[in-house]
Amino acid sequence: PGKWVPAAIANIGLINRAGLRIPYGWLWSAKLVLDVTAKTKDGKEIFKDSKIYMTQATNSRGDAMVYGAHFKMGYTRDTSLQPLKKKIETYEINFPYEDKEGKREIKAKEMDITVVLRYQLDPAPGEAGKDSFVIYETTKTVSIK
Repeated sequence: PGKWVPAAIANIGLINRAGLRIPYGWLWSAKLVLDVTAKTKDGKEIFKDSKIYMTQATNSRGDAMVYGAHFKMGYTRDTSLQPLKKKIETYEINFPYEDKEGKREIKAKEMDITVVLRYQLDPAPGEAGKDSFVIYETTKTVSIK
């Protein structure tokens, strides 16, 4: 079979127009989460990814994220959205396919790509509207001919 793979490229732009980083606060504060999912028209999930934006730290004894000021030794990384900056996240999402008898058969020619940007207060997503708040959500249909 040929080596081509039918795919959609999703470029997602995030712009911080605030005068401070988002999320703002110390290491134990909330995080901003970008969730991207793709489903075929029959509802089958074919792609899922989450990116977290926040200041991160460890206790310098391992690579696990730690919470609580008394456990932290210092910043290791800051992935929060910086003030007045634009960030582009690019996803390559393959359409489902199967190779049969030397030919590549596309299983679904349409997919819905959903993007959700949410503010999460706790390490776990928790309950929507209580521990996690959706800031923006959109779904776009992508198809190939």
